[in-house]
Amino acid sequence: NESEDVYCARVSAYLAELEQRLIQDGLHTFGAPPAPERAAALIEAALDVPHEDALGLTQLLAAEGIGKHDLAAARARFVLRFVLGGHQPAIAGQAAADVDRLLSVCATRSAANTLIAHGKAILHGLSKTGVELDSLMHALGGGYLLPAPGADPVRAGASALPSGRNIHSIDPWRLPSAGATSRGWQMAEQLLIAHAHSNPAQPYPETVAMPLWALDTIKTEGESIAAVLAMVGARPERDGQGKIWRYALIPLAELGRPRVDVLLDISSIFRDTFQLSLDLLDDMFRRAAQAEEPVEQNFLRAHVLDMVEQGHSWEQATARIFTQAPGKYGTGVDALVEESAWDQEHELAETFVKRGSHTYGGGRAGTPAPRTFPVPHPLPAAGRSPGQWRRCTPELCRNLYWNRTGQCCRRTVACRGSHKAAQPTLV
Repeated sequence: NESEDVYCARVSAYLAELEQRLIQDGLHTFGAPPAPERAAALIEAALDVPHEDALGLTQLLAAEGIGKHDLAAARARFVLRFVLGGHQPAIAGQAAADVDRLLSVCATRSAANTLIAHGKAILHGLSKTGVELDSLMHALGGGYLLPAPGADPVRAGASALPSGRNIHSIDPWRLPSAGATSRGWQMAEQLLIAHAHSNPAQPYPETVAMPLWALDTIKTEGESIAAVLAMVGARPERDGQGKIWRYALIPLAELGRPRVDVLLDISSIFRDTFQLSLDLLDDMFRRAAQAEEPVEQNFLRAHVLDMVEQGHSWEQATARIFTQAPGKYGTGVDALVEESAWDQEHELAETFVKRGSHTYGGGRAGTPAPRTFPVPHPLPAAGRSPGQWRRCTPELCRNLYWNRTGQCCRRTVACRGSHKAAQPTLV
C-alpha cells in the first residue's frame, strides 16, 4: 500500500545498507599487514560505530550538515585526510568543495579529535599484524604469548588489536559492555516497533523467544544479552570496579511500556562459557516475576502466576533459560532430518523439546523441565487428531487453543480467567 516513490526510496536505503556490510576485497591474509586501502575501510567501519554517549562518524558528519547522499564519500575522505594523512587530490565542484570545508570544520571538534585518535590507534594496531606468524611459531614452541580479549575490531576498535596474541573470550563480569547495551536496546526497540506495525491490535508481544550464542556474545560484547534486558526492562548495575553484579529492573514509569516475557534458547557452548551471565539473567527473571506490578504491564509476572495457578511450582514457573542436558550438544533435529528418521512434523518438535527442555541459571544446573518448556501453540501428539484441540471463541483469545479438558490454555493476559465459561469450538 505504498507509492512507487516510497518503495524505491526504501529499496535504495536497503541496498545502501547492504553495500556497507559486504566484504568486497577478500579476507585477511595471515601474517600480513593490510594494505592502506583495506586498513582505511576497516577504520571507517570502526569509527562509524557509536560508543556509549559518543557519536559514530556518520552521525557526527550528519550533525555538521553533510547531506545523506554525500555521507559515504565524506566518511572515506575523513579517514584518508585525518587518520591516514595521505595526499588528497583536489576535488571539483561547489558541492564537493562545501563537503571538504565542512570536514575541515568538523575536524576541529573534540568529538572528531576523539575519533581521529581512535582511528590512529587502530592503524597502529593493524601495522603489527605481521607478527601473527611469528607468534604462532613461538606458541607452538612452548613460548609465552601475552593474553588479550578476543573481539571484533569493528566493534571493539583498537582494544582488539594487534592480533597474534593469546586471546581469551571475554570478561563475563562486564557483559554487556556499555556500547553493546546501547546497541542491544536499539535492536529490541526496532523489534517492538516492527511488531506494533504488523499487530496494531496488540502493540506489544507478550513473549519473545531469543537465542544466545557464545561466539556472537564474544564478538559483540553481549549485544544479545542487552536485547534481553531491554525486552524485560532492565539495565546492568556495576560496582566500583566496573563489574556487573546484577541486572536491575527499570521502573515501569521510566520504561514506558510493559515488560515483555522472554524465552531463552541458549547454545550448549554458551551454557558452558557464561554461567555467570545465566545466573544474573535468572535472578532478573525471578525478580521481575516477584515485582508487585499490574500483570497487564508485566507479562512475565502474568505468565508465572498462571503457571503457578495451574499447579507448577514457583521454581518451575520462573524458568526462562533452556538448552540441552549437561554434557549434551545439539538439538538432535538435524540428525533426524539427515537420516530421514521422521514421518510427521510433530516428531521433530517433540525431539527439539525433549532435548532442549533443561533449565539453567540460579542453581538449576540442567534440571529437566519438559512440562514447563514453553510451546507457543500445542502441537497434536502422536495418535491425536488436530480436531481434538479446540480454539477459544472469545475475540480476545481467538489465536489461542483449549486443551483436551476444555480449559483455556491461558497463554495471554487477555485470556487470564476472563472467559472460563465460553464454549470451545472445534478447529
